Amino acid sequence: MSILDLISLPESKTLEFKEKMPESLAIAKTAYTREEKIANIVYTMVEPTVAFHVSIHNLEGKLILKIDVFP
Repeated sequence: MSILDLISLPESKTLEFKEKMPESLAIAKTAYTREEKIANIVYTMVEPTVAFHVSIHNLEGKLILKIDVFP
């Protein structure tokens, strides 16, 4: 599913939108080099360690951060 498809959907248990970058603990609970910073937060604050992928998309001049957390 493309990023445009995702942002057209409503929030749900598996999809959450943030207007601003949340604090470190908030990222850890819901889940620069920006990808490296987020990866470090998740690895150090979430147990057991989760599998995830971080990607950044530029949509009309706005950066969209997408974090896929795998089961």
